[in-house]
Amino acid sequence: MNDARDMVPMVWGYIKSRETARRMDAYAGEVQNFHPTFSFDSAARAYDLNLEDTNKYAKPGNITAGIQHGSWSVPVPEPDEKIKPGHVTSSQKAKRTDLEYSTEDIKAVEEWVKRHVETTWHCLGVSYILHLRSVMLPAR
Repeated sequence: MNDARDMVPMVWGYIKSRETARRMDAYAGEVQNFHPTFSFDSAARAYDLNLEDTNKYAKPGNITAGIQHGSWSVPVPEPDEKIKPGHVTSSQKAKRTDLEYSTEDIKAVEEWVKRHVETTWHCLGVSYILHLRSVMLPAR
């Protein structure tokens, strides 16, 4: 990250992509190791998949599926607003409120971005050069 101005959109992207994932029907929790290290009492901390859902997603015979679960593991909390019984519509969903990020949480996300964000310039340059070669080389 050569320019500090690049950090704001990166942090925004992390927060918005996480909020989007939390609204999906398939959301069952997060893998804590793939998120910034938030303080234990932070509202923005990541919550693990619970053991029941982990075993559902694992293939049969996967003996390591629940190995990360233990007394240190905190499963994802229930949605803030559940589906009302008897309400028939496909757009009715359980809702989760947006996470609140403190100043310390934003700093943790910034450090995570510095360690995990990489560039794609090499891939872009190769594609363009290959295109130039095909245009500039005479037909054989």
